[in-house]
Amino acid sequence: MDALTLQDLLTLKILGDATVLAGSDCLAERRVDWVSVIEIPVEDFVRQDELVLTTAIGCGNDPVALCSFVEEVHGAGAAALAIAVGRHIEVVPESVGRVAESLHFPLLAIPWDVRFADISRRVYSEMALKTAEIGNAGGVVRPLLLQVAQDASLDKLIATLSRGLSVEVTFFDAGTGGWWGSSEITALCRTETKDILPHLVVPRGTGCGSVRLTRILVGGYELETLPICSEGRWLGTLVVQSDPQRPDLFGSHEPILRHLVALAYLEQESFAQESLQRSEDLAWKLATGQGTWDDVGSGVPGWESDGNSSYFAVVGALDNWDTVYQYNQTVFYEQTRSEWELDVIQTVRRALAKNAEREGFRVVTTFQRGEWIGFAFTHGSARREVINNILKAAHEGMNLRAFHGRLSWGVVQGAPEVEGFRQAYQNARTALEVGLRRQGPGDVYEYERISHEQVLSRFLGDDTVRSAVQATVGSLVDYDRQHGADLVNTLAVYLENRTNVSVTARMLHLHRQSLLYRLKKIEMLTGRSLDDADDLFLLEICGRLLKLKVGENRSSFGE
Repeated sequence: MDALTLQDLLTLKILGDATVLAGSDCLAERRVDWVSVIEIPVEDFVRQDELVLTTAIGCGNDPVALCSFVEEVHGAGAAALAIAVGRHIEVVPESVGRVAESLHFPLLAIPWDVRFADISRRVYSEMALKTAEIGNAGGVVRPLLLQVAQDASLDKLIATLSRGLSVEVTFFDAGTGGWWGSSEITALCRTETKDILPHLVVPRGTGCGSVRLTRILVGGYELETLPICSEGRWLGTLVVQSDPQRPDLFGSHEPILRHLVALAYLEQESFAQESLQRSEDLAWKLATGQGTWDDVGSGVPGWESDGNSSYFAVVGALDNWDTVYQYNQTVFYEQTRSEWELDVIQTVRRALAKNAEREGFRVVTTFQRGEWIGFAFTHGSARREVINNILKAAHEGMNLRAFHGRLSWGVVQGAPEVEGFRQAYQNARTALEVGLRRQGPGDVYEYERISHEQVLSRFLGDDTVRSAVQATVGSLVDYDRQHGADLVNTLAVYLENRTNVSVTARMLHLHRQSLLYRLKKIEMLTGRSLDDADDLFLLEICGRLLKLKVGENRSSFGE
């Protein structure tokens, strides 16, 4: 097909009222094979002949840093660099233009109000239209071409393909482990993903063109799988219901169908990448005390804030990256450490966003210094159990890229004033640190629950207090150790449930009489009455201090 050039993009106004700052003599020669949105660092995120869009937020007001950024993008083989001006960079310095000109590298300035996602959509549409002439395309190809040109969302493309083939179609997303489509076989595949997955995966480095249609039988359905790749990268797999009357379902259209699905996938990925970038910038601004409610309203697509939203701050960490990475190389196709880490980071962020949206929350997240940092907003009631469930559900998404890894979260409900964001972040991180130190990884730790423990922990260094704890509940510890009993935990659960015998018995899975026997044993060993308010108070304080003492013996955070 004819290559799409920078000159084409400017002629078609795809970049809005763009200004060419350098490289004007080679616009017609620069082909554009793809579009990406990146910020510093460049690393290996830029491909050959790619139009790079950026806000240059990481360069700040430093012309030297921006010159280095331009040189790195040029060195990666990009077709051009387009900088959005108007917020982070008001005007591109002349020195930057001179560097680009010396490299014969096209440098453009585009207005801030031209959305990167709109640029990507227009570029992909033009690429799709150049792939085949609509007037000459027949069968299922013509409506797919039109769909890509108008709206390349995967759901709509899958629906169009299903109608064109007159069979049910779904798509497995290799990036998120999710499914696109709303058919009956989509629901079936979601349920049977573990059984189907081995038939979907394309090993790293294997070209999809060499992987032919595969027939599988799932839940009484005969299905066909068609992998979708781009430049050696497996994007996902089409799963189509077989038709006995049409053994060659795709016919000669298979290559163009693969190409169009890849186009739709990569456009959607580009849009998601832009949203993630904006989300990441906003989350870090809030955590560092620089954000405003106006930023919240403009930083998350589709989110509008009036300043009265309830929100939670969350901080998450994955334990033992080294061990988890080594284990995963025996399960998945081999990846470099940096590629795998990026997969894990983005997979957890997408899982958070997906689960939060289902519960009526919207999240802004970033990954900084080895931690996921986020703020979850809602206009409804900010129920703590809901946010805890959202965080725990992130484990499922993470396990697509990090089997046997354990996510831990600190969480706190934030103050309504915008100045409270920084304090909320710090409190959530404190909850994570204390929770890991005292309980170990793999759980959600609430700041409100550990804050009173911080007060109690100040007493642990007092010899009189330690003696009182030993005298009050030490006999229970000794009895549990000698007899393999559970009296310390029984007492804790009994007190947590406000001495309600029935509720305590259910939580401990005990018969009522067995629990009463344990309670009598506790009274006998401690010499304290569970009917006396003062004794109950002493037992509860000593029990909490004992728990803190045990927790302090755990390894500290980050070790």
